Amino acid sequence: MFSMVNPRNYAEGFLFPIPHRFAKRLFSGEKDVFVKPQKYRLLTSGSTLIFYDSGSHAMVGEGRVKEIVYADSSTIWKEFGPRIFLRRKKSLTNMLHNLL
Repeated sequence: MFSMVNPRNYAEGFLFPIPHRFAKRLFSGEKDVFVKPQKYRLLTSGSTLIFYDSGSHAMVGEGRVKEIVYADSSTIWKEFGPRIFLRRKKSLTNMLHNLL
């Protein structure tokens, strides 16, 4: 992950690699919730996310953070399940939700 930080100490944008198999799901409009297992202290509502398809080695799209939610795995699936770009079998603990 790469971030562009401005002088006020918050990130204006983040570059996130995503597996090729998830890229279509995320940009087809089928799924609109992006999750990451880390907390990014510089990420705020309004930050830009740029997605890099690690399979095709290309930047494939961008989005803007609408909301950040920190919650346990079961809460995440209960609240956002059908909208998450991952499949249910993925273990989500301490996930960060970035609603695009």
